Amino acid sequence: MSLNFRDILAARNNYVTKLPAGIGPGSDPAGEVILVGPGAETRHSWRPRWELARNRGRRVFRASSLVPVPDTWTYEEAATLACAGVTAYNALLGGPKTFQPGQTVLLQGTGGVSVVAAQIARVSGARVILTSSSDEKLHRIAQRVGAHDTINYKTLPEWQNRVLEWPWCRLYPRYRRRRDDIALIEGGRNGTIAIIGGLSGWDISVNLFQIIAKAVNIRGIGVGDRHQHIALTQLFDLHKVKPVVAKVYTFGQAKEALKVLEEQDFVGKVVVKVSQN
Repeated sequence: MSLNFRDILAARNNYVTKLPAGIGPGSDPAGEVILVGPGAETRHSWRPRWELARNRGRRVFRASSLVPVPDTWTYEEAATLACAGVTAYNALLGGPKTFQPGQTVLLQGTGGVSVVAAQIARVSGARVILTSSSDEKLHRIAQRVGAHDTINYKTLPEWQNRVLEWPWCRLYPRYRRRRDDIALIEGGRNGTIAIIGGLSGWDISVNLFQIIAKAVNIRGIGVGDRHQHIALTQLFDLHKVKPVVAKVYTFGQAKEALKVLEEQDFVGKVVVKVSQN
């Protein structure tokens, strides 16, 4: 089971909306189907629905809630795509205006969504730019996914000016710093901004005139659907790409895993093994 930032919010009962009774951390599992009906596959990654996982070793599911997993993947790798991966796929390839080969994808951070988005962009022929506050993490992710350029926004405070030297199509910010996102809107034309998550809060201020004048497309992303999950898995399998697992913990180390997730000192996804069998 891979972890997401929503797991921390759920554990603290601090989610942006009220969660249904009984819902807690854990939504992205993968495992083996041990008893099946006619025509069902034997190896699946489970769908990203909060009511599915609940940190259980066994549970009954509808076949329509499952997604096949490539035989060459581990369950730890398969568990990373349900939320972060499908979110990235939806942002880049799921909207009415998708990016084209040769265009630029700017990704903020080195977490699960950004890493998968970088992998998708690379195999789809886009130019990939990654930002982070850590040179060490930028080096690791650049080696792993093959980013064309990386930017440390701490050592280069006006990093948006460097980005705007390149033609850009799709921006992928989380509104960590408002002025950066506004500057990017002011600097580009006909680009797309995918708004994902709320690590810096939910209230922002944007100049609507700049959005109109620069013909910027802004799209909110809230994960995706099963068809996109299948398409992402097939895309990775076709190009021999595997999800990036940062660290794996036992179920007894779940609290430690959540702490690591909160500190964000990793590249890729943090995974907890619910069952050792």
